[in-house]
Amino acid sequence: MAIVTACVLQGGTVGFDTEATLAKAESLIAEAGRIGARIAVLPEGFVGGYPKGADFRIFLGGRTPEGREEFRHYFDSAISVPGPATERLGRAARTANLFLTAGVIERDGGTLYCSAVFFGPDGTLLGKHRKLMPTALERLCWGFGDGSTLTAVPTPWGTLGAVILRMAFIVAVTWLLKIPLLRFAGGLVLVWIAYKLVVHCPSDEGENARAGTSLKEAIGIIILADVVMSFDNVMAISGAARGDYVLIVFGLLLSLPLVVWGSGLLARLMNRLPAIIWLGGGVLGWVAMKMILDDPWVLDQLGHELAQILHRTAPYVLAVIIALVGWWFNRAPKRCGEPTSNQ
Repeated sequence: MAIVTACVLQGGTVGFDTEATLAKAESLIAEAGRIGARIAVLPEGFVGGYPKGADFRIFLGGRTPEGREEFRHYFDSAISVPGPATERLGRAARTANLFLTAGVIERDGGTLYCSAVFFGPDGTLLGKHRKLMPTALERLCWGFGDGSTLTAVPTPWGTLGAVILRMAFIVAVTWLLKIPLLRFAGGLVLVWIAYKLVVHCPSDEGENARAGTSLKEAIGIIILADVVMSFDNVMAISGAARGDYVLIVFGLLLSLPLVVWGSGLLARLMNRLPAIIWLGGGVLGWVAMKMILDDPWVLDQLGHELAQILHRTAPYVLAVIIALVGWWFNRAPKRCGEPTSNQ
């Protein structure tokens, strides 16, 4: 089995000095290349700086001249993407022959964004991701990402990891779902997943996110996230296929390109058309009820005649209920903790 070396480049920004910070980044990237790293990551806001402890002298209804000057220095430290700074980072990645993710403060017009930029081992700028939901006082200085930069950047290891997890799960889940009560339990899990999908609050992002405090913990969180996403993906495929291995293979082959290449497009569509999320939740509800009614124990309890009647009606009823829950939840922003007007 091939071993891939990944490096977290731990270092601090040179305050208000973009040139010195880029030189430091180049040195860290070169060091990673010398030890054989194929993937390297620079911290959040490394180029431009994370303004920890700063408030830019802002208070409700006003700003001070000193605060404006402090923010001007911070604004000037940010970089354009693409631009001369990203070209330097790309050259460093090419020289070290590695994939690079770098945290930068991006300047676009009059707005700053906390962004991550991705480079290939040939130095090409592969994409960027703007932080969607700056947390707490970060909103004083950073704009909100609009979802248009949720780029999927396939690497030989990331894509391969997703494929292996899904193939491993599809074999295990398909076999396990033949055991009495496991289809019933799997259906309940899918109902919960569908519910959480349609009632998801954008304000939850960032506020309750789990962050790793070490390289080992961060890698563990990433692996766990991919395991969870792989599991609910193949649970839905296996449930919809109802044990038909031809349909299972077809569903798996169809889902993989969507995950690897279509995630960015799908994220943008869901951001603009929330009805897609409600529809997806409804489909999961339909599959979940089919799984529950196909469970050998449930069939034995219901009897053949009643089970046939429920098969023709219950999945559609649950699908409509879940979709309506998403629609109703979306029409009431206060349920997501958003402030409401007193007028």
